[in-house]
Amino acid sequence: MSKQAMNEKSAYVKAYFHINSEYGMGGWKNEDSEDRFFPEICGLFENAGWLVKSSKYRGACPTVHREKESLYLHPMVVSGNVLRTSVEEIVQIFRQGVCFQFRYEDAGRATHDMTDEEYRSWLEERPNVIADLLKLCETKRRNLFRPSDGIKEAIQKRAPHEGYRFVFRGTNGCRRLRCHLERRH
Repeated sequence: MSKQAMNEKSAYVKAYFHINSEYGMGGWKNEDSEDRFFPEICGLFENAGWLVKSSKYRGACPTVHREKESLYLHPMVVSGNVLRTSVEEIVQIFRQGVCFQFRYEDAGRATHDMTDEEYRSWLEERPNVIADLLKLCETKRRNLFRPSDGIKEAIQKRAPHEGYRFVFRGTNGCRRLRCHLERRH
């Protein structure tokens, strides 16, 4: 399989599936509406091979997962990262709904599933991205770094043209990133 075909196959998109249900800005029309919506939408995804996970928090919606794909089942806009090739299949799942109607789908920016090694290799080919990342992590003190939460959005805004999503694990993402990059240079 060519590298381009492999990238197309592994390309994820942040997708938004807009639906009409009996939920609006003021909440559910009635309790019965909520009691019908979640079992139906969860059942449709379960029948299609997705795993349903209920939220531990009161008032939060369930999520569905299939391998690395994930969707948050909000009654107005279902959203999450899915394979680009799965979007049409998901639309067909929504079209089976009885107590809700599918309106339209909006696929956002592409993201790619990369191992740490692939990500390092990708970074090493782009010294300008490395310089930008280090600059975003800096503070006035040499031994103090910004937490990953604060820079995640800034990084994603800086490199969307590359089509990659930067994922930081843990709270010291910048420290690990900086240590790794400084060791390389």
